[in-house]
Amino acid sequence: MGVSVEAAVRIHTAAEFRVAFCGFAPGFGYLTGLGERYEVPRRATPRTAVPAGSVALAGPYTGIYPRSSPAAGS
Repeated sequence: MGVSVEAAVRIHTAAEFRVAFCGFAPGFGYLTGLGERYEVPRRATPRTAVPAGSVALAGPYTGIYPRSSPAAGS
């Protein structure tokens, strides 16, 4: 996104998110609401594990990982 951690927190806490659909793991929702300005491409190589509570961006979606799992988001 090209912003500081503090700015990323402000951007995410100010947004009104909507769950577009539920994903690959129980409790994982693909959220929309950040707008095109903050879209980022999916990773070319997925991570093998992302810690629970992590926030990831991929395309127009934001996801918050309810548990540790693999991921292709940024």
